Amino acid sequence: MKYIILSFLILASSEIFGQFKIMQTDSSAVEVLPEFPDGIKGYYKYINKNFHYPKSALKATYMGQTIVKFIVEKDGTVKVDSLNNSKMFFQRKNVKEELKNTAIKEIEIEIIRVFESMPKWKPGIQNGKNVRVFFTTPYNMYFE
Repeated sequence: MKYIILSFLILASSEIFGQFKIMQTDSSAVEVLPEFPDGIKGYYKYINKNFHYPKSALKATYMGQTIVKFIVEKDGTVKVDSLNNSKMFFQRKNVKEELKNTAIKEIEIEIIRVFESMPKWKPGIQNGKNVRVFFTTPYNMYFE
């Protein structure tokens, strides 16, 4: 029986708040980092509950790591800035090109859907004003 392992780890370059690390903001520093409504545990619970592995990706055995760069906007909404699938691969050989393309597209659509439908975060604050904050997280998807 196949199992899918999904994991998220927030990575970044400077300040740390729990396991979240800041990448970039509208200003040089952030006094108060954005926070998911139920904290880091709520964030992971939300991702695990809401991500549905596309059937095409299962059939094609498409797995690996996608790097998700997302923005917590001034109003707390989340917008995906970019996805990097360079560490994703097809475990099974001889997957038809059409299935490969469908699997790649559907994984990207699903990741964007999950992130952009998150409940609003408490926004980042600098000098008493809400600011945009960029985060980068690796998203690991593997079969066992």
